[in-house]
Amino acid sequence: MKPDLWILSMNAGQARVLRGLGTAEAPAPTELVMQSRSLALRDIMADKPGRSHSSARDGRRAAMDYGSDPLRADERQFVQEVLSLLEAHRRSDEFRRLAVFAAPRTLGLLRHEISDAL
Repeated sequence: MKPDLWILSMNAGQARVLRGLGTAEAPAPTELVMQSRSLALRDIMADKPGRSHSSARDGRRAAMDYGSDPLRADERQFVQEVLSLLEAHRRSDEFRRLAVFAAPRTLGLLRHEISDAL
C-alpha cells in the first residue's frame, strides 16, 4: 500500500513537505524543502519603481510608489509555487491526504490560492 499522507509546514520564507506517512509498511518518510527567493524587503525593493512626469506644463518629475505591498506579493508568489508543486504531485496520485500547518498570514494566502481538488 502506498503512503497516503503528506504534511506541509510553511511560513513566508520556507516550506517543508514530509512525504510518505500513513502506513506501517511505508519506508522512512522523506522531506522536501523549498525556500523563498527573497526574504528581506531590501532584496525585493532593490529595483526602484521609477519616476513619472507630471501632467502639468512645468515638467516636474516625481518618484513612483510601489503599486502593492512587495512583501505580500513575494509571499503570494511563494505560496503559488508551493501549491503548484503539490498540485503536480496530487495529479500524479502520490498522496491522498494533505495536512497543512502554516503561520496565520501564510495560511490565509494558502486558503485563498489552493485549488478545490488539492
